[in-house]
Amino acid sequence: MPIKILVGLSLIVGLGHLEMSFVESMTNLDLKPVQSIIIDTSKKFQGTKLGGFSGLFLQSHQLYTVTDDRGRFGEPRIYRYEISETKSKSAPFELKLQEKISLLKKTKNLPVYDLEGLAGYDGGWLVSSEGDLNSKPKIAPEILFIKNKSIQQKIELPSEFMPEFEGKQIAGLYNNKAFEGLFYDEPNKHLYLLSESGLVQNKDGDQVFYILEYANNDGKFTFNKKSKLDFSKLIGPNLVYNGASDFVKVSDNSFLLLSRSVQAALSLQYTSTVWLIKRKSENDAWEVKGKYTLNPDGDNDDLNQNYEGLAIYESNGKKYLIMVSDDNFNKFEKTVFSFFELEVK
Repeated sequence: MPIKILVGLSLIVGLGHLEMSFVESMTNLDLKPVQSIIIDTSKKFQGTKLGGFSGLFLQSHQLYTVTDDRGRFGEPRIYRYEISETKSKSAPFELKLQEKISLLKKTKNLPVYDLEGLAGYDGGWLVSSEGDLNSKPKIAPEILFIKNKSIQQKIELPSEFMPEFEGKQIAGLYNNKAFEGLFYDEPNKHLYLLSESGLVQNKDGDQVFYILEYANNDGKFTFNKKSKLDFSKLIGPNLVYNGASDFVKVSDNSFLLLSRSVQAALSLQYTSTVWLIKRKSENDAWEVKGKYTLNPDGDNDDLNQNYEGLAIYESNGKKYLIMVSDDNFNKFEKTVFSFFELEVK
């Protein structure tokens, strides 16, 4: 379905708040499918079930992924894969599962951690948990710094993003649609959070996302500002579900944002889109400058998946975007690592 771009949308700037503007040009992003690696999740690894892969973090040739199994199949954990390269043009990459990293010990009183975003930090991990607003007691979204199997810091979220109830929910992020995206910019000591959806009190729905930015001052994360990204003019209305699932920095003030949608179809059909968003400086609004839809015709089953994690890998002067899918621990979906050659103009 053709996408209509809204041109000339006014920029609203307020204290600690920016709204996204749109531009005509959508040609600054080029992705070429290279390889998809399907993970066999039928076998356990170090006593835990594989699957539910969400956020990605890359360090050299080590690729880390967090699982969102909510404690059903093991403790909160990360898996480490090693990337190696082959001489095969059709399958230039191999992944070997190396390690399970336990974040916290599983106990009877351990809260539900629905882990989505992931970044390495200070010898430990920054993780985003979506919580569970249906549990008793309700568990709100959290951003945690975990090290040595202990929560070292809980990063405070602005009050408007925290759930409030008067019988029904009246404010905060929608249940199970909190911060799926997390990126820590080590050189600039800057933390970015991306919400999967909008705010209840604003009636945003699932075509509005928010970016929250924090500064790291001597290990203390301080909230700086938020940006509202309204994709209602960019994501088609014929989709039964939408959400932003991750983002990754490609250069200063330039990110790739992953959104995924579910189509109304007889079988499960995902539409995953990578968006290039840019801004001139930290004081300016984000602009959409490029777009790539993974599987526009729906004929590639390996790409018809619930992608939730992004990482950028560099080799021999080329950049590759790695994406991982969450199989939701069911037989109808796959755990897939997909590699794309990446060019940002």
